[in-house]
Amino acid sequence: MKILLISPATSKEFLHTSQVRREPLGLCYISAISKKYNHQSIIIDQIDRPDEFIINKTIEYKPDIIGFSVMTYNYPKGLLLSKRIKSEYKDVPIVFGGTHPSGMPEIILENSIDYVIKGEGEDTFIELIDCLENKTNNLEIIKGLVYKENGLIKNNGCRKRLSDLKQLPMPDRIDLPMNKYRAFSLNWATIHSVRGCRNNCSFCSTPITWKGKITSRTTQSVINEIYELITKYKVKGIFFADEDFFYDQERIFQLCDEIKKSKLKFVWKCFANLSDINNLDILKKIKESGCLGPMIGIESFNNAVLERINRKSIDFLQIKRQFNQINSIGLITWVTYMIGYPYESYSELSSSLNTLEKLSPDFSYFNYVTPFPGTKFYEECTSKKWLTDFDFSNYNCLKPVIQTNLHIINYELFKTQLHERFNIGKYHSKQIRFYYKLFKLQINNRTV
Repeated sequence: MKILLISPATSKEFLHTSQVRREPLGLCYISAISKKYNHQSIIIDQIDRPDEFIINKTIEYKPDIIGFSVMTYNYPKGLLLSKRIKSEYKDVPIVFGGTHPSGMPEIILENSIDYVIKGEGEDTFIELIDCLENKTNNLEIIKGLVYKENGLIKNNGCRKRLSDLKQLPMPDRIDLPMNKYRAFSLNWATIHSVRGCRNNCSFCSTPITWKGKITSRTTQSVINEIYELITKYKVKGIFFADEDFFYDQERIFQLCDEIKKSKLKFVWKCFANLSDINNLDILKKIKESGCLGPMIGIESFNNAVLERINRKSIDFLQIKRQFNQINSIGLITWVTYMIGYPYESYSELSSSLNTLEKLSPDFSYFNYVTPFPGTKFYEECTSKKWLTDFDFSNYNCLKPVIQTNLHIINYELFKTQLHERFNIGKYHSKQIRFYYKLFKLQINNRTV
């Protein structure tokens, strides 16, 4: 079958503020496994291209099936495109997958959507296209699939997670504009070496897609992917987008050793939990292999808030020692911090931010806490009628979509002021410190 895979655009505002513009890795895996089973496949990442570009590519390619991968914030754009395509190609099946359809499978009731795939999608997609190609009417046995039958929703339940990621082929990036995925003036790419997370934060969409235990790829398969990215696509930076990158410390030591042995020159960054940055040996190891520094999810210094979102309480003095340790070996400290909780007052937030200022990370990313469908936080916001914005294109963490107790007139300005306070500083002092550390690490790894 001829398969067309589409990643719809996000808002220009979101593209501008995004930390690292990432390739649609989920579609890369779907494309790769489709080709493994002898199907034709191409991917279109819309990014900043007009809708007509997608429509014209569809007309030119003449696909047998079309797949969309969407987050909540680009679901409306995906729906709009699917309606335009469906008006011209009524008989071409359209499939939606990704975190938003996984958390809200009832979108199947839209006339332009024929199938929804929930959770880990590779096996479900292959079984679906085999069923359609062979015209075997056995949709009901495909786990992870949602479809319509006589106007009613048929939900086949969740598919069991892949127990062994060895069966997955290398992600297929051949159709992507890899030079458009950039950060810090370098070409970057995204890798998933791990699926799943030990934590179960109420706001996070990871448990929607990857429920249950953590699964990881072999070290050699990750090294092979890095080699391809650097030699074929001229990538200089790699972002490990694993929510639980450090879950297995032995794996980290092996990966760092293999990166050093490969002699490939690149820098990288990753997510980290506070519990992951206690081990000085691991911190030294990741720096030696080219890591710029961990991106640490603090989210709040208000322990009452942390309890509400199912996070562990925080001891500031312990964290300060950890950050001093990271700084002492020359790594950059990034933190992510959420604002706009419906149960936090402005004075409580101010106190929490003052604590963050004492911590003095090199760079702080501020996001408004956002309820994504399928999360426990979304259920809470819905049941307590906290939602104030029902346009999913605004669910991008750039402004509140729920009631807050902050009583701020201009939320965008408030976020800008936080950026200036925490990331620029008086006389640009913090900005200079950040870029000095960044440049030094890039020089050490010969990427500039």
